[in-house]
Amino acid sequence: MSDATATAELVPTKNSHTVNQSSTEADPLLTSRIWGRIREHAEGALAEVELCAHYLFDRALTDAESSAASEAAQHLAVLFGQLELPNLAQLARQITKTVANNHHEADATLAVHLAGITEDLRTLLTSAIAQHESLDAIADPVVVIGPPSPALDAACWIIQTRGHLVVHSPNTLPECPGEPCAIVVAIEGDLADADETLLRAIGEEWTAPVVMLFTSEDSSTLRTLASYSTTMLPLGTAPDVVAAELKRAVITKEAQLTAFICGNAPEAAAKLATHGFDITKVPGPEELQSVLKSQQCAVVFGPNVAAKVVFELSRLIRATPALRRTPIIWQHRHDRSQWLQATRLDIFAVEEVDDALTTRLHSLLAKAAADAAEQDTSTTSVLSWEAARVLIDRTLVAAHRSGSHVAVATIRPNGAISDDELTRIKRLLAHEFRRGDIIGIRRTDDLVIALDKVSRSVATNRMRSLMGRLDLEDGAARVGVSMFPTDGRSGDELAAAADSAADLAYRHQGPSVASTTWRPAEENAPDAMVVDADPVLGKVLTAGLANAGLRAVHENDGRQALATLVNGTDASIPKLLLLDLDAPGIDGLSMLRQLRASGVMAQLNVLLMTSRSSESDLKVALELGISDVIRKPFSATLLMHRVHRLLENER
Repeated sequence: MSDATATAELVPTKNSHTVNQSSTEADPLLTSRIWGRIREHAEGALAEVELCAHYLFDRALTDAESSAASEAAQHLAVLFGQLELPNLAQLARQITKTVANNHHEADATLAVHLAGITEDLRTLLTSAIAQHESLDAIADPVVVIGPPSPALDAACWIIQTRGHLVVHSPNTLPECPGEPCAIVVAIEGDLADADETLLRAIGEEWTAPVVMLFTSEDSSTLRTLASYSTTMLPLGTAPDVVAAELKRAVITKEAQLTAFICGNAPEAAAKLATHGFDITKVPGPEELQSVLKSQQCAVVFGPNVAAKVVFELSRLIRATPALRRTPIIWQHRHDRSQWLQATRLDIFAVEEVDDALTTRLHSLLAKAAADAAEQDTSTTSVLSWEAARVLIDRTLVAAHRSGSHVAVATIRPNGAISDDELTRIKRLLAHEFRRGDIIGIRRTDDLVIALDKVSRSVATNRMRSLMGRLDLEDGAARVGVSMFPTDGRSGDELAAAADSAADLAYRHQGPSVASTTWRPAEENAPDAMVVDADPVLGKVLTAGLANAGLRAVHENDGRQALATLVNGTDASIPKLLLLDLDAPGIDGLSMLRQLRASGVMAQLNVLLMTSRSSESDLKVALELGISDVIRKPFSATLLMHRVHRLLENER
């Protein structure tokens, strides 16, 4: 069924045009169709890649097949980039590189890899759509009118991520719950009579600003569209640009117009008032300094204010960053343009405030308000934990494939935090971190921050700097820092590991920011102990474990290692023991027997390393309680995979 066919029955409204009557609330079916079309755009490209993966099991790809798969992957990368899903776009770009470099021969491993990526993309997109459908509108609705297209669907997606309820209709005025804050209209091709009728109906029904998306190059069509719109953009403009222009149009329309009148200027005050300005009369220059503060406004000096006073006050206004773009008008009876030019203070010197100047003041104030809002929206948003967790898990999928780190920090207040204090913390967080970082709030006031491609040590230093600027009382909050993949494989696991680090620091009066590697003085055990006679291998292994965020020590004497483990306290026993079966100074099996007899074995994860061993030796080692075995020589990747798997049981 087409969208036009599925449109609900048309009924008359208070005006002569027709409105799509769905209900008093927005029809969720319309936006569901948009997300369904986005899924279809992606599914076609994913199917193309899967077909090439199927071919690769048996034969090499032809140049045409390789080109088709690469184009499909590029289409996915563009689509996910437009939808502001960077991790999915990164996975799609990996497909392009993989196909381009490895299509010359049959490769079952490559085929499985490509099929895995496409399945990951399909799963992540489904998750993104489900999370998108659950978003609550926090801003006024936006009406979108235009035939379905990938560009318009992507724009609807981005507008909804900005907190608006999207009310979409292909070619009629939909019923909107309340007055829309903005209207987006897509007109494809040259203007038809039906299009102009629709545009007139929009103007009759609503007063909201109109963002016009067009494809026509006909000058007559463009002039007509301009007369009905607040701003115009080509259809196909990046969705985030469309959303930014929409926001600018809304702010421009709703900008508060304030004018301070200093001196005797009744005609100017009357003219500004007729154009919607809120007029505040200031008795004298001294009072003006105290009332201006940092708001966007216009300042009008009457003709009775001396030139020297105008100059001094204007210089103070221009020296204040928040007021630097404030329009300043001096209404005078004599020509002082040369003097004003010499001051270089950008003052409007006029004999009267007329309609043209008032319109220009309106434009200047609206632009200043829009620019200020754009600076605010360039920061990172603080999301609900449900939304943040979805984004964090997507980031972890991309990090797993690229082999990069993701640090997760949790800020845990030790007591109740007031709403004002929490608002201040959230505002500082939003300005502190990059747009790609993810900030979520759990429960009432716990905050979680995910930093992509940032190590644990760097994240710890950044959080220390942040806590210093928050200026909280001593002990008011603790911060824990964890890292993917060492401390967890999901957002929940990483947040829990960071929580544990923060709680440990709190219980032992530790630092305000503690990573998962921090231990109190009485718990000075390393995370891992390597027992191997080869000093070079021991150094390599401890360095690799350190890069994964684990504190590791190397023992080249098996008897000394055994004494350390058996005679130490429970708190001094490491989580992991990497033991060479040919342990230096003692037989590995004998060492395992003594560890078991002393009860220490139950507290250890033992990864047995061996270059030569019989089946009977391995059977004995397993019966003694080792966790895993790895044969020498082994790769660093395989070793760290085994280590991570063992330590997952410790969380």
